[in-house]
Amino acid sequence: MASELLWRLLPPLTFGCEGLVVSGLLEPAYDVAADAFDYSVLDETAHLAVFDATGHDLNGTVLAAIALAAYRNSRRQGDGLRDSARTLDEHVGVHGHGERFATGVLAELDLPSGRLRYLNAGHLPPLLLREGRVVKELTGGHRIMFGLGGGGASVAEEWLQPGDQVVFYTDGIPEARSPGGDFYGLERLVDQLGRSAAAGLAAPETLRRIVHAVLDHQNGVLQDDATVLIAQWASGAEHAAISSATGSIAAQQLSPGDEHGRDVPRR
Repeated sequence: MASELLWRLLPPLTFGCEGLVVSGLLEPAYDVAADAFDYSVLDETAHLAVFDATGHDLNGTVLAAIALAAYRNSRRQGDGLRDSARTLDEHVGVHGHGERFATGVLAELDLPSGRLRYLNAGHLPPLLLREGRVVKELTGGHRIMFGLGGGGASVAEEWLQPGDQVVFYTDGIPEARSPGGDFYGLERLVDQLGRSAAAGLAAPETLRRIVHAVLDHQNGVLQDDATVLIAQWASGAEHAAISSATGSIAAQQLSPGDEHGRDVPRR
């Protein structure tokens, strides 16, 4: 039931427009789902977010849904990253009752220039993939987790180059454990991203391979949600993604504008 709740709230898994391809995937643990992601393209700005709520029960799922709704509401009112973080603090704090919190990354990508602005609330740093390899972790913009309140939000910047991919992910990826206790780890994720880039794979196929690798590492049973969101800027890949996505992750919608998380997309 928890998985069904969040799947219904997520935006379509793949979206392409001029200068941008976004692809996301949430693979929930068997009876737990407390991760969420979102994106929107409004005018010339792409808005991106990933969340991971605490709690391995339905209450964690509800908190992730509240974080997602609070972010969307703030974004649709035209709030910037700092104001959105304050809104998330307020709503996660109220509904978490001071005992449950949420980590997350909020980002804004200016499509004409490639300027990425982001803040990180206690979450794993996104990865920057350039020319077929991960060149850095985006470690700036730190603040405390959503729901703790009183955390000043510093906003970091990164200037992307054409073809760059920014990879957001939750701890269910690197902390996936084999039956023998071996972590999947960041190194395996970086290796898989590099191999997919070298093969020229579109983002949906890259996500499919990552999730299958994580599942195989755990003999098909997840201990935690595994979520990945990839945004590729100014690559021309948006045209190929539309034709290739059908054969990738469960054939998702690519048409602009729906009720699940995107505002009025740029065409």
